[in-house]
Amino acid sequence: MSIGKFEGVAEALGRIGGLNYLLEASRTLTTTSLDMGQKPGIVTAIAKYHMTEISRTILNDSMDIHAGRAIQCGPMNYLSSAYLGVPVASQ
Repeated sequence: MSIGKFEGVAEALGRIGGLNYLLEASRTLTTTSLDMGQKPGIVTAIAKYHMTEISRTILNDSMDIHAGRAIQCGPMNYLSSAYLGVPVASQ
């Protein structure tokens, strides 16, 4: 059975997909306003905060899906550097 057929994994994958769609929409909104010559300082600050928090959720779901592989540091773990960088991203 494929891993995506398991209920817990399917739920996390669905959340990851939906949140990535939301992140892309936020990025498009802010960059389009910059391209139009506007100065959306407040919008970009709010977007950064929410995008950072959403990224945490996505990364935690990714770590859950990868299970034991995600907690072992090494060259085959492509999530560890992102996970270690999360506290810095929120600064």
